[in-house]
Amino acid sequence: PNFTYPYPTCVRPEQFLTSFKSRVDEYCVQVEIQKMRSELEQKLMKRMAIVQRKAEEWRAAAQVEHSDQIRRASQRTQKRKQIFNLKYNSHNLSPQFMYCA
Repeated sequence: PNFTYPYPTCVRPEQFLTSFKSRVDEYCVQVEIQKMRSELEQKLMKRMAIVQRKAEEWRAAAQVEHSDQIRRASQRTQKRKQIFNLKYNSHNLSPQFMYCA
């Protein structure tokens, strides 16, 4: 068979092979770099997803805690109002002030 080389006839086959090998090596290195980059991006995305999930959990927990604090404060206020009403309003009593003459 008559093969035609993809290089000019003025270039020696050894030079062509050397440059071809270097191009192949360069391509392999680029593929490896891309693969490493892709793996790092996947790790970063997983880590970001974990952080986002934890942030949502913390936000929900803080919201529950805040609601509980508001509920407890409201209960304390209601209790104080009841005590005040029992002391001063239930028996038609009002705060008595003694005047010394």
